[in-house]
Amino acid sequence: DALVVDQRTKRPITGATIGVLTPVVASPEFYITPDELLSYGRSNDKGECILSRRLPVGRYVIKVVHPKYKTEIAEIRLTPNTKRLLITMQLDSR
Repeated sequence: DALVVDQRTKRPITGATIGVLTPVVASPEFYITPDELLSYGRSNDKGECILSRRLPVGRYVIKVVHPKYKTEIAEIRLTPNTKRLLITMQLDSR
């Protein structure tokens, strides 16, 4: 599970799309193949997102997109103690 919030205000972001990818994705900025996409979800009005599939402990890449925010791409490590990912996004000034 994940929580998506605005980096400055800490308010929840509705409608952010989260993709969890294999850690060896060459360039997650562009096209992502079905083999690379391991889990996905969209944040609700509380910024909460339940991913489509639980993932085992390990390293992954996440890509988070929203039309009003800068795309976030980061490497993450899930541990046995990981309860929820906290994802912060910056408003896109364009």
